[in-house]
Formats: sequence, C-alpha cells, structure tokens
Amino acid sequence: MTSYSIRNRGRRGGRALFLQDHELGEVMAGKRPLSIDDLFRLRAVGHVAISPDGRKVVFELKRFDLKQNKNFVQLMLADSETGDVRALTAEARHSDTLPRFSPDGSQLAFLSDREKPNCLWVLPM
Repeated sequence: MTSYSIRNRGRRGGRALFLQDHELGEVMAGKRPLSIDDLFRLRAVGHVAISPDGRKVVFELKRFDLKQNKNFVQLMLADSETGDVRALTAEARHSDTLPRFSPDGSQLAFLSDREKPNCLWVLPM
C-alpha cells in the first residue's frame, strides 16, 4: 500500500509531496529481504502541474506492469492545504500524462493513450 502526504517545509511556506510504500518500509526496516517484485512495485512521480491559485497539485504516478512489460501513468490530485490526495484518473491499462491547468484553473488538460494516437483530454476542476 502506498500513502501520500503533503507537508509544509521551511519558513517560506514551501510544501513537499511525500510518497511512502508501506511494504517497502518493511524492507528498509530490515524485517525482510528486498525482492525483484518489490522493485517492480515502486511508483515514481512524473510531471507536476500546480493550479494558478496554488491549492491543487496534479501529478503523474508511474507504475510498471511486469506482465505487459510496460509503464502506465495515472493522474493524482493533491490539495495543498489539507494534504488530501486522490486519484484523478483511473488506474487502468493506459497512460494519462502531461497535466496542465487552464489559466483560470477551471480545467485540466492532459494527454492520454486511451485512443490511438494520443489524444488531448480536458477535465473540469
């Protein structure tokens, strides 16, 4: 299981996003050895978009599917004030990438390979 948190950092009000995989935490604590499967369960954060008002952060969460030998990317939405993080797009067999907010923050555009070739998708925010 992976948990997410946004924490205030420093005196200038900056914030940082943290990801924590609890199963890999057991490995780091020395409770069990690291396996190849552990490595393939790792998630990576990709492109990040911050809303014009600074309250919303959308980021790519990348995962690798060993059976398909392919990376998949899901968009996650974080509230910078509450620290709440939730999936914005479904974790499926496609990739949603390169999120960008509209100038007024009311919409989010991103690319998706749900259809071939990649298409531009827009979500209301």
